[in-house]
Amino acid sequence: MHGGRFSKLPATWDFPASGALHCWRHWNLGNRAEGTPPLKIMEINDVKHVDRLPLQENKKQRPAQKTLCDLRFLMKFIEAKIRENGSWVDEHNYQTVTQMYTDVAEELVVRGDDMREDEGARRDGHMKWPTIVRLLCKKALLERERRRRDREYSSTYLDYIHVIFHLFLHT
Repeated sequence: MHGGRFSKLPATWDFPASGALHCWRHWNLGNRAEGTPPLKIMEINDVKHVDRLPLQENKKQRPAQKTLCDLRFLMKFIEAKIRENGSWVDEHNYQTVTQMYTDVAEELVVRGDDMREDEGARRDGHMKWPTIVRLLCKKALLERERRRRDREYSSTYLDYIHVIFHLFLHT
């Protein structure tokens, strides 16, 4: 119990500042050494104490509720990729969780051709999980913009064809 609330987490627990594999393991297995259960069972009230932890110098802190939502987004994204790939295993232990992740790790790579040219190539093994979330969201936004432009272009093109067709019929 911290701050008058029950929590499944130790009072000093904070979100992992690590790569996606490490978070995937914590998400599914927890961490016995730290006394934490699998993070996938966490609820907003379990992480609210993180907002009251002292900050490191020159470090901004995103509200714990939003951070949990970001982590949940990435873990569900990874799980969806694993299930698409057919690698999902219901029995979770260190080896199976690691293997499931390894089977789809290449699909988590955010390449330069998926982003703007100035982004360059990214490899998830060298990025912390919040960076992967940011890049996946940015990629989705760019894809939405591309689809919108394509719809505008195709409707303009179809309008042009429609006019030409009517001109052709009426001459």
